[in-house]
This record gives sequence, structure tokens and C-alpha cells, in this order.
Amino acid sequence: HIGHAHGHHAELHRHDGKREVEQGTEIRGPGPTGAAVVAGVLTGRLSERVKISLPGGKVKIFWSGPGQSLYMLGPACLVYEGSLEI
Repeated sequence: HIGHAHGHHAELHRHDGKREVEQGTEIRGPGPTGAAVVAGVLTGRLSERVKISLPGGKVKIFWSGPGQSLYMLGPACLVYEGSLEI
């Protein structure tokens, strides 16, 4: 379990060794998921290439280590559309 100071959290369950993770709870945005993978890689619990099973589908995350960009690949969909008059 990884907590966040502003009340967001991600609960990750390791599955299939170091390459696949199932996330058990909803989180807000990609930040907590990416941070959890970074923590897993840094502690040797996860591979640099991980599949995450989220409530909305699966994503793949790639991170090669400190100083490198983190990449998250997966499906995207429009969840809201609106306009604002100024």
C-alpha cells in the first residue's frame, strides 16, 4: 500500500512475478500509479516494464531508472466535454 499526502492512494498487488501488477483500488490520475512503479523498480520488486490492471483496463509502464522518462501506454477515452464562456 502506498499513501499520498493529499488523500489519494494506490493499492497495488504484485502478480506474475515482477512484470504484471493488479491495482485493487481507484486512484486519481497517472501520478500515483507511475510513482508506485518507480518505487517498485527502485526497491527491486518490479521490472522496468510492467503491465498494470486498472478498473478501466490495462496499461503498460516503462521506466529505465533515475534520470529517465516514465512512459505509460494504454487506452484513452473522453470522459467529459464542456465549454466556458469568458
